[in-house]
Amino acid sequence: MELLLSHFLLGISFAVPMGPVNFEIVRRGIDQGFLCAWIVSLGAITADIFYLIAINQGISTWMSIQWLQITLTWLGALFFIKLSYSSIKGSLIKEEEQAILRIAAQQPSKWNAFWTGFLISLMNPISFLFWLGVYGSLYVNLIKEHDTSLIMTSIFFLFLGIAVWNINVATTVHISRRFLQDKAIRIITFLTGLILLGFGLKFLFKGISYFF
Repeated sequence: MELLLSHFLLGISFAVPMGPVNFEIVRRGIDQGFLCAWIVSLGAITADIFYLIAINQGISTWMSIQWLQITLTWLGALFFIKLSYSSIKGSLIKEEEQAILRIAAQQPSKWNAFWTGFLISLMNPISFLFWLGVYGSLYVNLIKEHDTSLIMTSIFFLFLGIAVWNINVATTVHISRRFLQDKAIRIITFLTGLILLGFGLKFLFKGISYFF
């Protein structure tokens, strides 16, 4: 029971910091509602599962190759900058134009939300370090000391912790959205875009630092 609880809390601890995934959940929740925000988190969790499978298959060794880290860092930087541009651009559109856009997009793309969450998590160096570094070592010890059923249950509780926190963020944003005026929503969207830009520039400088 202690092992399951520790994995549940580890999942929450990994999801709580306001990183790119959480900011995208906030942005989607404000702009498109709870469902799209939650689908972003599902995409991110899918990428986390991909990393876990990579650990299980012993891919973590060659994933530590520098050129691969450089590639992921650069792709992540460009992707975050693109998201930032879309968010800032959307916040600067006049209210009349926003109303027209909302009517034209009554059904926001669920696949777009899913793949955005997936790519954010996959290209995020923080996720890379957590799964292949921090949890990778814990996973090795888990295999040595426990049977398969307990390992699978522990992993389930790990992802349950991540999912619970993401649902909490999506729900909070969705409820708060009802009490926000259009101007406040635009300001939050703009600030979220600036934060995503900060992540993009951070990873861009990190990518550049590999060459010096």
